Amino acid sequence: MSQDFVSIVISQLNQVMSSASSMNGEVNSQRLFHGRGKIYKDLSFLTIDLYYPVIHVIYFAAPDEEWQQTFVTELTRFCQQYQLACVIIQRRYQPGSPSSIVWGKLPDQVLALSNGLKFQLQLERNQNVGFFLDMVPGHQWLEPVASGSSILNLFAYTCAFSVVAKRAGAKRIVNIDMSKNALQIGKANHQLNGLSLAGVEFMPYDIFRSLGKLTKKGPFDIVICDPPSYQKGSFIAGKDYARLARRFSQWVKPGGLLLVCLNAPNLNIDFIQAMMRDAAPSFEFVERLKNAATFPDLDHQRSLKLLIYRNSRDNSSS
Repeated sequence: MSQDFVSIVISQLNQVMSSASSMNGEVNSQRLFHGRGKIYKDLSFLTIDLYYPVIHVIYFAAPDEEWQQTFVTELTRFCQQYQLACVIIQRRYQPGSPSSIVWGKLPDQVLALSNGLKFQLQLERNQNVGFFLDMVPGHQWLEPVASGSSILNLFAYTCAFSVVAKRAGAKRIVNIDMSKNALQIGKANHQLNGLSLAGVEFMPYDIFRSLGKLTKKGPFDIVICDPPSYQKGSFIAGKDYARLARRFSQWVKPGGLLLVCLNAPNLNIDFIQAMMRDAAPSFEFVERLKNAATFPDLDHQRSLKLLIYRNSRDNSSS
């Protein structure tokens, strides 16, 4: 199993690295292996990401020790071939999701690169490193519709959606997240890309305690809602998403767009659509965005769900 699997990963890595010359030497950050999609038997515990020049591995369960030794040996051999900097393994199955460097040295600064934009990363400090690779299709959807728009970015985290929208010409963006540190990184991400902060707001508040404030700042042309699926004491999608959905008609202008995101394997598309029918009946379903090919999943109901809605309410009824 080890050798077959390593061959698959090395083949993917070779394809990525061989394309670097066509991107002026800049390699887009991407998922190299998505075991969580259950495509490969017995490897659902593993993901591998490339944040050039670093390989970031996540174990969601403890691997067999012999398998791990073979895997790390082959992976570091590849890294040496392409003069990559290091391999980091994060162990999500352990308390605090500790990370360790198993080969090489971590550069002073490592960035996520996506479609010409740069984002700060914290590869050794937090469970989430600072950029969600699976959300790139959402960024690609937003870019052509953001120009001249007002945008509310709920659960903004490090503000990747805001950076994409600002570069695309959004006129006003409100980012809200209860983590002040994440928003500070988000502000730095704008500056890292040479983007003005004019018209960009950062609100370090709990969304449910700031519903009135958000309503006063709207309505918006576009609202993005990308909450955690389960964050104890903050947000549990199964019971809290509907509370937000009841506010969507106040936050999204008539004719405006809404991106509803959910990354919870136990909650399928029917959950979102039923929630929207009950809590936000003025919204019409437009489409489900196709997930990135680097995130294959045996069951599309379990995978990341990115759904676009339009507020069909007309101005006369507002």
